[in-house]
Amino acid sequence: MTARHLQAGDSHLYPGARLGGRSVPDWAHWQAGDAVVVEFADLTVGEGRLAVGPPGGWLLHLAARSTAKGAAIAAQTWWLDPHPHPLGPGLLRVRRPPA
Repeated sequence: MTARHLQAGDSHLYPGARLGGRSVPDWAHWQAGDAVVVEFADLTVGEGRLAVGPPGGWLLHLAARSTAKGAAIAAQTWWLDPHPHPLGPGLLRVRRPPA
């Protein structure tokens, strides 16, 4: 399995956040079970795994971690789906997982 590398523009994820990075253009080649490394804006790193999600998206199970300021972030699950951009490969949009 391949590790997918993503970058967040904040110290944590939330609905509506966008993820970029070198793995976004390979979206179509992602597989369930792939490791994910998220580099946050505060220079911390989160680790997780992909799971099959709703059509056109992936579920990201992100392990618990701490921000650079020491805030504890519990383990989370997010739905990632593509957010196209006319000038490039686009970004991934972070959403709450469907119920």
